[in-house]
Amino acid sequence: MRLAQAIKTGFLRSFRFSGRASRSEYWLFLLPGLALPLTAFALLRGAVPDITVPQSLGLAAFTLLPLAAVTSRRLADSNTDPADMRLPMGLLVVFLISLNLGDGFFGSFMATLALLDGPGGFGFFLFYGPLLLLVLALTCLSFLAGAFSGASLFGHMALLSSPGPNRYGPNSSEVQS
Repeated sequence: MRLAQAIKTGFLRSFRFSGRASRSEYWLFLLPGLALPLTAFALLRGAVPDITVPQSLGLAAFTLLPLAAVTSRRLADSNTDPADMRLPMGLLVVFLISLNLGDGFFGSFMATLALLDGPGGFGFFLFYGPLLLLVLALTCLSFLAGAFSGASLFGHMALLSSPGPNRYGPNSSEVQS
């Protein structure tokens, strides 16, 4: 499969999670599939100055669907359960949410701490400090777990196609007669 055909196929089957996708279809679609949400996020942040980070992330996440669909089909092609991509995707979502929470917690923490002086500031620190550490721990944990599960998922993308038809459909790489 050529690059233009892989990109066209990837976008035409954006919402189709069933069937199979060859290795070439997946690997050639990977870069445009990753560039689309990043471009959408950057354009949303630049074009709509009042949009918040969670809103722009949510809208940009919608553009990840074509990549998620081709990943699902690629897993099916190697006879791996497509549900195996739920853990890395879920950890990515948790990481982005905790990163955004941490930014909000830290910003409000520092702004309030700057205004408080004396015993009130210490009490505020005792309350907010553990929350901030909890969010930081969640962010680090979801990042590390996501990196390991994502690397495993990435390794599955390199597996050979299972020969002949499997439970997910006919082999997309073999010539049908």
